[in-house]
Amino acid sequence: MRICLRGNKPGEYFQIELPERTEIEVDRDLDDGYGIPARLTIAVGCLYARLDEIPVVPDALYYFHNQLTRCYEQLRGEAIYQPLIEEELEFSVRMTQQGKALLVGCVRKGNEETMCVEFEMKTDQSCFPSVIQEINALAEEYCAVQ
Repeated sequence: MRICLRGNKPGEYFQIELPERTEIEVDRDLDDGYGIPARLTIAVGCLYARLDEIPVVPDALYYFHNQLTRCYEQLRGEAIYQPLIEEELEFSVRMTQQGKALLVGCVRKGNEETMCVEFEMKTDQSCFPSVIQEINALAEEYCAVQ
């Protein structure tokens, strides 16, 4: 499953690739509040990063989904992905004007402030429906409580 926000400039994108549920360890409890190991790819300006094993927390992603849906419908507001336990990835999408948005985030390794890579990308609401649809599919596949 791929959740992808495209930037306004050619070649810019922010993408989270989650494994199919069948590819995750059988003994893992997906409702334990911890993240699903995912691949994160960020291509923004001169920054290109591809990181494996970045934990993505389903509940935080569902909360982001609800906020992003409101942003899409109202063309205002902010959607925030900020898990309480796993803090390696945080990002937000803030609506600016006329359907435009700004994606801002930070990737940390080892939960240290000094090991933080911040990124910022201009985008718009045209990519929101596919993101919303992918998170809906994720909810169905993982059967998590929303």
